[in-house]
Amino acid sequence: MARRLSWFLCMSIALLCLPAAVHADTSAPAFNPLGDMAAYTDSSLTLNSITEMAIPAGGGLRSEVLKGDIWYLKLERGDREQAAIRQQLKAYGESIGAELLRWEPDSAIFRKDMGNGEVWWCQASLEDGMQLTVVKTLRIVPGKPLTFSLGGDGRNEIRFFMDNPGGKFRSLSVTVPQGEFALTAELTMRSGAYKRTINGQWSMDASRANRFSIDAIPQEAGTCTYSLFTNAGSPATDVRVELIEHPFPVPKVVMGEKLGALRIKNVPYGLARILTANRFSVVHVEHPEFPSGTGFESGDVTPEGDAYFLLPAGLWQVEVMPVKQDKATAIRAQFVPVHSGKETVLDWPLAMTTVFGDDSGSGIEINTITPKGGEAEVTFSLQGADAKSIVPTPASLDIKESGSAGKTLSVKRTKIPLDIVLLVDSSGSMKGQMQNALAATKKIHRNPARHRQGPGGGFRYQAQNHPRHHQRRSPQGTGRGQGQRRDLSQ
Repeated sequence: MARRLSWFLCMSIALLCLPAAVHADTSAPAFNPLGDMAAYTDSSLTLNSITEMAIPAGGGLRSEVLKGDIWYLKLERGDREQAAIRQQLKAYGESIGAELLRWEPDSAIFRKDMGNGEVWWCQASLEDGMQLTVVKTLRIVPGKPLTFSLGGDGRNEIRFFMDNPGGKFRSLSVTVPQGEFALTAELTMRSGAYKRTINGQWSMDASRANRFSIDAIPQEAGTCTYSLFTNAGSPATDVRVELIEHPFPVPKVVMGEKLGALRIKNVPYGLARILTANRFSVVHVEHPEFPSGTGFESGDVTPEGDAYFLLPAGLWQVEVMPVKQDKATAIRAQFVPVHSGKETVLDWPLAMTTVFGDDSGSGIEINTITPKGGEAEVTFSLQGADAKSIVPTPASLDIKESGSAGKTLSVKRTKIPLDIVLLVDSSGSMKGQMQNALAATKKIHRNPARHRQGPGGGFRYQAQNHPRHHQRRSPQGTGRGQGQRRDLSQ
């Protein structure tokens, strides 16, 4: 069943997967104890499939979910000794430098990192003869791009994974010479009965651009699996994917089944909430305290008036609604850490909930935001009766992104064209004065700057920032300075 790329955010990534393609004639895997494929009693290859292996960890077993191309190889025992078959497999693993992850009387697990992005896994059943499940996975690391050939008469989908230790912001750069492609991501973390899954998806059309920067990928520590695919019948294309690690810090989270707490200061009750979905991704939660996966998003209020949430551990997105929403609909902070069994305090700037919606008409309005690499240029307007007496300076501007302070580089007044409305009284009371009134009106029209009163206009400042999605505002329209009334009789 062919997939189409005309989709948007779905709640289940599994719906996007093609049925696995099975091939009777197989190419040889890199982990191949017998060397010759004809030496096996039976063999098959399944592309883009999933399997699970139980690997010893911390005195117990850790489940490792592997996604990639899977070979199934079988060797009947025949008249050979089972001990000889076991020894042959172990000796082969040692000869290629494979890591022996598990060795039991009737089973074994090997892992071999080839150093070129390929990581091979082998799970062996050694009860009667030898049955091997050999998995080829592709790992992407910072600074070592991977190139995939997709479309044409070849494969339409490829899977790769990323091991993220956490602590640094990461993004993907995808170069698409032609055609339409889609990328999905899945990161699953488990701790006791708590399971946290982050799914994301992005579409890329070469008719719009050839290079796509994807910076909304999962940032939490763990193994994230990606699937890159195109439509059946698409032309053959080489797609280049590069993982970029930025110097921006991302908090590390202490995971655990026990709930954590988030206290948000300076936010009126009901204006803060936890977001589990955005345009590109969604967080699924399975926890004994929240059987339905929801119920922690709205929180409660403390006697001190703080917003208070009890929720599972992880990096969360916090959204705060302004007091009034005529200038901004929401203000968001990304990557707010909640640790298992601990409380996180988010000191929300008090001005952020009031400056965008003062009943008196005073406040600040963000007009434009222009990212420039590690910096950003923002134009804003000060409004209200006292605005003309306020002259912003780098020292007086406080910039925070997800609680981290930014640095203001410069502030200067912008040049904004004046909006002037002239009302001319043409009633009988203007008898004998109309010519003077019209002459004064023409003078203002020809040279409005000479007749300007008050500072008006707006300001522009440059700031060093973290990745631009750490904190977002949603402006609605752009405002201008208040007009000045002029007495035409003067």
